[in-house]
Amino acid sequence: MWGFQPNFRIDLEMTANRALQDIGVQVAPTALLIGFEEEPGGFPICIEPERTEVVSELFSTALADGEDLYNTHKYRNFWNSHAGLNTRFHSDLLDDCRASVIANILNSHPVHEFHRWFVGHSASVGRYRVFPVIGVIRNRWDSLPALTKRHEEPRAKSKLSLHEAVVTEVLQSATFSLSIFEEPESIRHHDKEQIIQRAADAFVHTFVYFNGDPFGRELVSKLNAVSAQPYEGRTGVGTMLLASAENYTMEMAFENSIPLSQTRALRKALEMTDSRLGNFQVG
Repeated sequence: MWGFQPNFRIDLEMTANRALQDIGVQVAPTALLIGFEEEPGGFPICIEPERTEVVSELFSTALADGEDLYNTHKYRNFWNSHAGLNTRFHSDLLDDCRASVIANILNSHPVHEFHRWFVGHSASVGRYRVFPVIGVIRNRWDSLPALTKRHEEPRAKSKLSLHEAVVTEVLQSATFSLSIFEEPESIRHHDKEQIIQRAADAFVHTFVYFNGDPFGRELVSKLNAVSAQPYEGRTGVGTMLLASAENYTMEMAFENSIPLSQTRALRKALEMTDSRLGNFQVG
């Protein structure tokens, strides 16, 4: 597809591994690049690395199947009054459908049953439309803690875990780097440094968004301020449950609630919690 595709794939794999390790997740990520020819003159489908059990024949109908999925999608008739935003929405939705088909092909194929695969948005590189792909060890990934319900609407989709949000951010960074260079060699350094912060923002914000506060962007920064607050000269340890008030029953409540902005008071309250005593709950 282009001369530096091995370099880019290796960098994608290393970036995913580093970001996941930084949050304590060991799932041995592997990376692929799957390209579909948009202009004649080369192979119809190319895969990097070339010598792999992932064969191009698996994806011979992937783009067409993605279009079929798009045409029957529940948001196919969603309309935005701004023409540019409407075009962008449906272009992204079609790309999501194609990525979903590719992921399903990989996840359902017997050769790849030991991995769980995630496919990012595509970008044009030369004559190819390229999808970045990350695979992780399935049983390790499935054993990690995660939410059980995914919320979705036309403009937003929640993440089930921080590690899922990290993989999503790595793939988005890969797509962006693929889109801005004629022959991309790596993911931009600045993007690598911001992956975990952006993933945390996305994970927490979509949770808050789907629980009634579409503008709750400051929650992550306030949680960071609490976690950075020492307790009696040492690092504090505690447990906090984020949930809508109607979704849980409190066994104990403060007479006066503690706002997140009161970092010292909240840090002291967190010291009251552990795995035996229970959670300090925030609605």
